[in-house]
Amino acid sequence: MPTKADFTAEAYEAHKARAKARSAAQAAAGREIGEIPSVADPELRQQCEDDLRTFLEECFPQAFRLGWSDDHLTLIAELEKVITTGGFRAVGMPRGTGKSTIIMRAMIWAICTRRHPFAMIAAANAGKAEKLLRDIVVEVSHNQILFELFPEVCYPFRKLEGVSNRARGQLYNGVTTNIMTSAKTICFATLDGYPGTGAIVSAAGLMEAVRGALHTLPDGRVIRPSMLLCDDFQTRESAMSPMQCYSRTEVIQNDLVGMAGPDSTFCALVTCTVIRADDAADRLLNTEIHPDWCGIRRSFLYSLPDDNAMRHWAEYAELRANSLRAHGDIREATAYYEQNRAAMDSGAKAGWEARFSADRGEVSAIQHAMEWYYRSRTGFWSELQNEPQQDHNESRAWLNAQDLADGRNVKIKRGLIPRDYHKLVCSIDVQQSLLYYSVMALKDDGSGHLVRYGTWPEQEESYFTLREARKKLRNKYRNRSDMAALSEGITDLADWLFSREWLTEDGGSVPMEAVGCDARWKGEIVKQALARSDHANRLYAYLGHSYRAADKPISERKYDHGSRVGLGWVIKKRKSKSDVKSVTVDVNFWKTALQDQLAARVGSPGAVTMYDGKHRMLAEHITSEFGTPTEGRGRTVIEWRLKPGHDNHWLDTTVGCLVLGSVCGCNVPEYSDAVERKRKRRVRRKTEVRT
Repeated sequence: MPTKADFTAEAYEAHKARAKARSAAQAAAGREIGEIPSVADPELRQQCEDDLRTFLEECFPQAFRLGWSDDHLTLIAELEKVITTGGFRAVGMPRGTGKSTIIMRAMIWAICTRRHPFAMIAAANAGKAEKLLRDIVVEVSHNQILFELFPEVCYPFRKLEGVSNRARGQLYNGVTTNIMTSAKTICFATLDGYPGTGAIVSAAGLMEAVRGALHTLPDGRVIRPSMLLCDDFQTRESAMSPMQCYSRTEVIQNDLVGMAGPDSTFCALVTCTVIRADDAADRLLNTEIHPDWCGIRRSFLYSLPDDNAMRHWAEYAELRANSLRAHGDIREATAYYEQNRAAMDSGAKAGWEARFSADRGEVSAIQHAMEWYYRSRTGFWSELQNEPQQDHNESRAWLNAQDLADGRNVKIKRGLIPRDYHKLVCSIDVQQSLLYYSVMALKDDGSGHLVRYGTWPEQEESYFTLREARKKLRNKYRNRSDMAALSEGITDLADWLFSREWLTEDGGSVPMEAVGCDARWKGEIVKQALARSDHANRLYAYLGHSYRAADKPISERKYDHGSRVGLGWVIKKRKSKSDVKSVTVDVNFWKTALQDQLAARVGSPGAVTMYDGKHRMLAEHITSEFGTPTEGRGRTVIEWRLKPGHDNHWLDTTVGCLVLGSVCGCNVPEYSDAVERKRKRRVRRKTEVRT
């Protein structure tokens, strides 16, 4: 017979069961998101689904408040084409034109229009890709316009109220939605009655393991991505490394294309900005190298200011520099621009008229572009124009370089020779459109003073590059072919150097002793031009070679009797007296020597100085290459290579002056003694072998 205690226990268990059921019902009710709100404007929604531009303008008015440029419309059209019909595209856009903003919202459009059940968004590294993914979550959780037009996409995220742990138990009509948010993946809610919901977006850095990207659905099916949108796939560091550039293009060409399953297609769009010549972006945009990607390059300035306008911009540059020094801003330059805007804008056309910064004192997009132009020429051509500069006459390489110390200047005017400098030489670097020259005075101990440097013909601008030089040989020698103009220019420059009186600071003069002219390119034309000069007996055809560590040193090679071997150079015996003298030079040796001589204390043997003035261009040329120590044949040699997008012409001429100074008997004692000791050791070893 049941006791009172038994009835109490049964009642307690029943009470617990009821409480548990009530708690479960309350929990389920809390996890249940309820009915999905209706679409506020079905007609507008349809318009947004049909057209990406309409979607961006209607759903994100604050993000695109400045309006579109033709570049933006090109990117939007290519995105829509890839998302809807497939294919591969690479679009090069100027830095700062909102690529990331458009890419991220185009991914939302692909989700809202149910075109891709599994897509990936990528960037140069995982951190940047995950930032794009977080921005997507923010938009679908908080964008009111997007919510009203696409409630089935946004409403489940709103119900999470920013608490990601709620995603695990979220229900719709009693069925889990499988919504999920993490640093690397978003799973949109799968809703019964809403076909195409439940899309997945994953984020990854380009160099992560994207080859095996896949996702397992709740029903056990395994799916792979059908689309990838990649924003700025390289960093400045990777752009400076040829190995990383190669690796990133290989990942794009092979790993990304192979992400889809064997029975499905895959499409991708990559946006990028070129950082340096021949980096990964530059190569991917090159339709000759990668035709599959249909590369499109867009520039901020569709056309540059014409020659007359650039004369005003040269004045602007001086006012800009003075204004920054005096006020810390560009107010004086802007005032000049406003007064002369019509003339300064002549010939120029900006792609995005609304892009300028009033906070920085700018009043137009063209001024914004020219601000970048005077702040960083290499950045202007690469990151704003997607047309990185590269001198095709030179080899290419990369590394950082520091500017020359201001302490190399001495208080002597341009063109004057300091006292105690009794040798005067000049070196000429030959380019098809322009000649660069440097004139250097030297002492017997190898000390050098840069008396003058410039171009033939001389330029009006205070700063320019070979590509941007306004006055070229063809302008000076009209009605002549390029080669005829080059030949005549070499002869005229040589004659000018010898006919000019080179004064010393105390009123004397020093004659020009030797002039070397680069004959590595178009050597026969150079030699013929030198031979025509009245001063041919003091002219040298200069032939620079990069002797590597594995090569036999220039001093150990065999030459005809009558040749003259010096410190890292040799003057070979001439075949006839009418031949121009040629000096062959180990440029690796002398470029290393120049770096040492520039580092030497002013006044010490071998120190190199320059006249009093601003030497920004000279500093950039001299620091335009980097050295890499290499070993071979029991010796170490520093091999020098050019950084991309840099001019090195005055580096070559400065080195040439040191070489010619050595030819004239001016050698740094430490170098001469070291070479002589090596020569004696070689003779001693050969003698011991014979014995």
